Amino acid sequence: AWDTTPTVETEIKADTTFTYTYEKDLKEVTYPEGDKDSDGELDDTTVNVQVGKTITVDAGEGTWVPDDASWTQNEDGTWTKTVTDDTEIKNEPTRNGYVFDGWEKTEDADGNITLTAKWEKDENGDGIPDKYQKKITFKVVNGKWSDSTAADKVYYVTLMTEGKWDENGSAAMPAVPVNMKANSGY
Repeated sequence: AWDTTPTVETEIKADTTFTYTYEKDLKEVTYPEGDKDSDGELDDTTVNVQVGKTITVDAGEGTWVPDDASWTQNEDGTWTKTVTDDTEIKNEPTRNGYVFDGWEKTEDADGNITLTAKWEKDENGDGIPDKYQKKITFKVVNGKWSDSTAADKVYYVTLMTEGKWDENGSAAMPAVPVNMKANSGY
């Protein structure tokens, strides 16, 4: 782009220099980032990356499968791609016992980008990070539940504030077990 656009009508009264500077060829890289909200979705973030630079995806202790063949798997298990076009990272990595919670972006001095998976513990496997849940346990002593079992009944409730997951929110009590039966002699 010109610093000052020269035209045939430009009046010259002194030595004049017009400078044309080429801008870096940038492409958009879009990826999910941030905390999951109440519908379990992450917001997309877009950054500009110079053509010829690389994007590296590191699933941490998880597994990531690229959504196109332009990625190369490295010996350390990460995946790398040289930026030539706009790129969207759609596939989420997976990890047993955890919920994917977006990518953390770092950029080196040369402009190459690394996206590292962020994970939140999910012991009960319901897709909601444990930090947003509380465990409720019902016990029966010297008796049985209505289904003739004596094992603890465990429920998980999700803490919410204004319809969104919130570590400091609250949850409603689940259905309370009823119709327990006492063991003989109780």
